Amino acid sequence: MLQQGFELLAGKRLMLLRASLALEYIPMSWRHTRVVFIPIPGKTLSQAKSLRPISLMSPTLKILEKLLDKTY
Repeated sequence: MLQQGFELLAGKRLMLLRASLALEYIPMSWRHTRVVFIPIPGKTLSQAKSLRPISLMSPTLKILEKLLDKTY
């Protein structure tokens, strides 16, 4: 749905991102992050060091992060 309706949604998403920056506020729903632990190849799962954490963020927050990285 996002791929087909990108043109319609791009303007609205841009308005949301600009408002977030102008107000210096990130909505709570964007801040939720899920951490998934991925096993490191070649290590046994008996120790915490044998797992690598990966953070899964909201796609909107990732877009904002990428824009800020390129800007500053």
